[in-house]
Amino acid sequence: MDSCLSSFKSIIIWFTGVSFFIVFFPVFFFFLMFFPREITYKIGVFYFKILIKIMGIDLKINGIEKIDLKKTYIIMANHQSLFDLFILPCSIPKPFVGIEASYHFKIPFWGWIIKKWGNIPINRHDKNKAIKSIKKAEKILNKGVSIVILPEGHRTITGKIGEFKKGGFYLAKNTKKDILPLGISKSLYYFKNKNSWKIKSQKVVVNIGKPVTYTLYKDLSIDQLANKVKEKILTLSQQN
Repeated sequence: MDSCLSSFKSIIIWFTGVSFFIVFFPVFFFFLMFFPREITYKIGVFYFKILIKIMGIDLKINGIEKIDLKKTYIIMANHQSLFDLFILPCSIPKPFVGIEASYHFKIPFWGWIIKKWGNIPINRHDKNKAIKSIKKAEKILNKGVSIVILPEGHRTITGKIGEFKKGGFYLAKNTKKDILPLGISKSLYYFKNKNSWKIKSQKVVVNIGKPVTYTLYKDLSIDQLANKVKEKILTLSQQN
């Protein structure tokens, strides 16, 4: 009986959330086509906050004051759920683009949207193509646009933080940009994980850490830098 009730609730939540998202999309599309990135980002965040509330996420953000709006960051966070896509913009008060799997860009309409926004496709199974993506990201950072990287490369299937890919840390070394670590609480995994379609309402906490500046990591190896950032994200996500 409880399982049936849970399934029914999830269906209702999915229907409501997806309906809202479909209604919102033309609005976002309009602003994306005709307005600057900063305004479009604010519109997106406004709607995302409503969407996650509808879906059953009670979001709390700690540490926003650690973000200098005048600086360009490489933003790194753990990858807990599909809903990271909405949680991260609601947590970061400045526009950013993302590096994401190349197959996302083949999804009808969605692929066009993320390409138009400026997201960078990466094929982690092809080293040469991955290097080209990192080089493109370097140019974007040097233009003053922050970039989000989820260094695990894919959503967790256990709730625990996995191994970090090294591309983002080469990017940091090459551009000398500060790394802004974020920790998303494990409750987002319980809200909607990769192994289930069901929704379970949760309080989700995002803790924003103190930036890892170039002066702090310039003498570290890539492996040392990756371990340092991973430890920070483990702590921020309360998994340490």
